[in-house]
Amino acid sequence: MTYLTKMKNPLIVFLILFQVTFAQKSDNYKLDRDYFLLGTLAGRCKDPMEVDLVEKYNQYEDTLIQFSYKLYKGEYDLQVSEHRLISKELTEKINSFYNWEYNENFSNENLDSIFIGTIDTTKIKTDSQKISFLIGAFTRFGKKNDAIYSINGKSSVENFKIYGKFLKDLRCNEIREVIVEAVGPTLTVYFQPSDRLKKYLTYYIPNPRDY
Repeated sequence: MTYLTKMKNPLIVFLILFQVTFAQKSDNYKLDRDYFLLGTLAGRCKDPMEVDLVEKYNQYEDTLIQFSYKLYKGEYDLQVSEHRLISKELTEKINSFYNWEYNENFSNENLDSIFIGTIDTTKIKTDSQKISFLIGAFTRFGKKNDAIYSINGKSSVENFKIYGKFLKDLRCNEIREVIVEAVGPTLTVYFQPSDRLKKYLTYYIPNPRDY
């Protein structure tokens, strides 16, 4: 199992992640790369036309693409193209963390059926796995205002629910799940991290964005 060590360069503008090495020895701040990557993912579907798509990113997330690429480079056949991380093997591995349900309202341009994925939380059991997941989520979707941290769940209602659940499991405080109804509702989880989670947040993301 491969773990991440401290990120030398924190979030800047939307996201900046640079130098990462793998811990070879015991470390107080180990993260599991699979659960970290899982936390960075938005809502997920299984499309027969995109069987090798790990994730789509926007134009401001090129550094996250390169970061994710480096996590698995050499172990998986990976490509980066048009803000997409591509690997059939890694996609299959990541998809194994999801439960899949057919939705008759969704199809691709070939009219193929598309399955909608929800993360199988029974596969994220330990506190270390949950911390890795939340650090990934905060890296891409989080921000901090004074002592209050938040994770935006607009990309996935199911992920939004999982953020709250894992924060409760990790005994965080002042957890508030706020839904602002609009055309495309805003889903945000506010929280004060537990001492343990705060140590990880401070270690990996010492200067999170505040907007």
